[in-house]
Amino acid sequence: MKEMRIEESGLSRELIETINEKLTTSGDYYKNISDALEVLCQRIGAVKGLIKLYSRYDKDFIQDIVWPEGLSTREENDVAQRVLDCGNKPYFHSRGVKDGANHPLMGLPLLNNDYPLGVAVFTGETYDGLRVFLQNDLHNYIPLLIVPAENMLLHRVLIESYLRTIESLAIALEAKDNYTIGHSNMVMAHSLALATEMNLNEASLDAIEIGALMHDIGKIGVRDEILQKEGQLTGDEFEEMKQHPIIGEQILVPLKHEMMDLPRKIVRWHHERMDGSGYPDGVKSDVLPIEVRIVSVADIFEALTSDRPYRKALEIKEAIEIMKKMVPNHIDGDIVKTLEELML
Repeated sequence: MKEMRIEESGLSRELIETINEKLTTSGDYYKNISDALEVLCQRIGAVKGLIKLYSRYDKDFIQDIVWPEGLSTREENDVAQRVLDCGNKPYFHSRGVKDGANHPLMGLPLLNNDYPLGVAVFTGETYDGLRVFLQNDLHNYIPLLIVPAENMLLHRVLIESYLRTIESLAIALEAKDNYTIGHSNMVMAHSLALATEMNLNEASLDAIEIGALMHDIGKIGVRDEILQKEGQLTGDEFEEMKQHPIIGEQILVPLKHEMMDLPRKIVRWHHERMDGSGYPDGVKSDVLPIEVRIVSVADIFEALTSDRPYRKALEIKEAIEIMKKMVPNHIDGDIVKTLEELML
């Protein structure tokens, strides 16, 4: 018996080291926690792991981290809510459905000084593996997730705070230009769809969400007669309009956090071109991050497929054919191809 306990202890130490390594590999909180979930699932024979982060500000779950990649199910969400409702106690559910088969579910609270950070939900092959984990290994492994879960939660709360600030600015812009706010929301939706299809990570999705929503905010500094002009802009008017990416970046400067670095680039460079002929800096493709290139494509697509004062919206197929002619000098061909696959 002693020899077995030593063996198990050694195995635990090895697993703890492995999980810790996964949790500290990079600054991508989502990937780190997802990788750690994979290790835990393999340890207990679970077919799926899910962490739902809970925000006391919203009184709700605000972020899912899933291994393998996918969406949480109704049963898993019910188990997570039940853990909170039961006073943050572990909770078993008789069965969950995955791949057409029934599997037991177990929900475990993630607590920091009795404050709920979220819930971990595991989908098991059998009850045995989950129960053994609950009885013997919970104190070894689940606490390892507390600090990264709290960091991820703080990151999400910060993102939500920035988004609320940005939405307030967007409302101010809408008072000047009714077209822009609807346009920005659509550019954000198209950009997130493209980024998801291209398997960009969570940090990139966050940056795109903020940057796309804010990409035209600099127009708040452009004269109304230029913004609302129905005809073609004169040369001088266009030069003034070309200042809006610079003004937009300046608006974001007071939001001093490293997570805003990429959104600021999206705002400043969304009119740059692959060959360096864009504005305001004339940078080329080797400098433009993929997130900037995605928003640029989404921006052009939305502009072509929406009504403007000087023309009617184009059909999706017609718009994409026009965009194909802009490859490779102006926009990224791989992103245009992904857009075509999504839209047609």
